[in-house]
Amino acid sequence: MAGLTLAALLFLLMIYVPGSVALGVAGRRRTERSLSDVLTTGSGVFVIALGIMGALQLAGRSGIFERFMNTIMAASGVVQVKPSPEAMLIMFSVEYTVAFILGWVELLMVTGRPWDQRGSVVKVKPGDSLLETLIAYRKAGLRPDVVIHLKDGHKVEGECLRYNWNGKTAFLVRDADNPEKQIWVGLDEVVRIEFVNLNIVEIAERDKEKSLELLRKIAAHKKVLNWMSPGYGDEVYEGKIRAIKNNPGKLEREGL
Repeated sequence: MAGLTLAALLFLLMIYVPGSVALGVAGRRRTERSLSDVLTTGSGVFVIALGIMGALQLAGRSGIFERFMNTIMAASGVVQVKPSPEAMLIMFSVEYTVAFILGWVELLMVTGRPWDQRGSVVKVKPGDSLLETLIAYRKAGLRPDVVIHLKDGHKVEGECLRYNWNGKTAFLVRDADNPEKQIWVGLDEVVRIEFVNLNIVEIAERDKEKSLELLRKIAAHKKVLNWMSPGYGDEVYEGKIRAIKNNPGKLEREGL
């Protein structure tokens, strides 16, 4: 019974928890951490940590690997040697360090390296690119106005207020014609989503008196597009912004 309890404890501390830690650091939600993924990742972490300590043992740099194995066998009653709590602690430290590193590697593979990205948006994951776009709008201080085309041929227009509610991927949209009316739309009912905005460049060209205010909005839209894809906003808006600036000095001071 004691051996079974020890085995269960070691399994929990050296396989299950490190696997969960690695997947958590990688940004996976609880619903995305299946038991098989946790066990596979945790086993990989354990093998890597064991390999590191074994390599150090062979290189004559450390005797932790032998002491760790002897402690495991002594606790199981296989051999009669003095257990080494220090070896267990060091092994745990190495394993959880490996778990964090593997988690960060997976996260960077999904989000890309921060120094290669323009702007300050954080990518969520490839499957959540829609959520990432909605976050980009909010970070730029803009309302994500959308036209959602449904499978039944109808469409819903308005501002997207919330996304992914109650465990089901869905939109809460404020009706464009009646702001007091909100509509929940499940993503499985959608065939196409359009992000729509006023043609602010055209308005700015017609009304020079409001150009400063409108150029601020244009700059915000440019940020959103650059967050979606680096350089996209510059390509769409940079030339147009330059063409309608009627007071370059003042606008430059405004950060436009």
